[in-house]
Amino acid sequence: GWLSWATHADQVSSVLASDPLLSRYASEPNPAAGQADGLISVRYPTAADRDPRPVAEALARHLRSKLPAIELSGIWGTGATYLECYRDQLKARRSAPQLTSLPPRNDFPPLASCEECRAASATDTIDIHEKAGLQVCLDCRARYVGRYRRPGLADGIPVYREETRLLTALDRDPARTAQDMDQLAALGSADSNRNHVATVYADGNAVGAFLDRVADHDDPDLKERISKAISDATRGALLAATRAVLGGSPGDLVPVIPHIVGGDDLVATVVADRAWPFVLSYLSEFAERMCSIEGVPPGLLDPVPPTASAGVVFAHLSFPFRRAVELAAGQMRAAKQQYLGAEPAVSWLDVTREGEHPAAGRGAWTLADLSALTGALTALR
Repeated sequence: GWLSWATHADQVSSVLASDPLLSRYASEPNPAAGQADGLISVRYPTAADRDPRPVAEALARHLRSKLPAIELSGIWGTGATYLECYRDQLKARRSAPQLTSLPPRNDFPPLASCEECRAASATDTIDIHEKAGLQVCLDCRARYVGRYRRPGLADGIPVYREETRLLTALDRDPARTAQDMDQLAALGSADSNRNHVATVYADGNAVGAFLDRVADHDDPDLKERISKAISDATRGALLAATRAVLGGSPGDLVPVIPHIVGGDDLVATVVADRAWPFVLSYLSEFAERMCSIEGVPPGLLDPVPPTASAGVVFAHLSFPFRRAVELAAGQMRAAKQQYLGAEPAVSWLDVTREGEHPAAGRGAWTLADLSALTGALTALR
């Protein structure tokens, strides 16, 4: 939620307006890039004496002030349209960014680990909800001091942005979201232990090639709005997938917590026994929405239409979230690699039963496999 807030166009616009250098550059949010959590895209008129590095550094300082432990990279280029600039310059620079900003190193052995994220060294002691005296790192301190996840305690800072967006679209009370992994896991079926969650990491297949074909096309309107349309497809698929796993009562807590949404990426936590219908619905909806973006000539969807693949990690609610995301990303990459991004696929791991390495010989499932296995997976839960 904090990353979503810090990178949202509204917050970025405020930073651009208040920073003298960014104002002097006439910087503005780039509408053609769409809205994706964790991504800031700005544009300004090309001028020979305007080095883009100070713009990137100013935006990095903004993010560092909100999330001290974040790893940042920045790339830039020029072009007639954003899509052409991305195709001709930005895509190649993603692997070797012009700007890299890393948090301070935490490698002094006697330091205690953060009790909240378990990923960095503790630097302070704070209270988080009912837990008193937790030793936390700089990043977790910035997340929690005066900025609790609970609605109404954020001093007007909408750290619930993605949840609020999702619940509003579902016509549900934005306060009816699980506050933590304990509450989320407790939504499991009565015949389960109600102590497991699933981390889902989804990413697009063949989206880059699709964008290249759009960039080569002669429709300037399509080039301008295609990135936003892809972000809309991701959010629409998330909405459909969440509807597929909702409880029957409007008062029930929503069994999904979205963490990163936008572009063709999704990271979400789902009640463990509803993960498979969630993933099945998400992959199906994303593929359908990508193939029905308004104004896309059928030829641009060939030879491989854009779809998505996913990695799913089942784990006890106490398993470190950061590690669950890393493992889910690895499973997603394995699924994409096995099918070369040619069709939707999903690979999974059960940390409780298997540890951090999947069973030998188990391959990814295609979307067709997952559909055929629906009955068995429902019984398996």
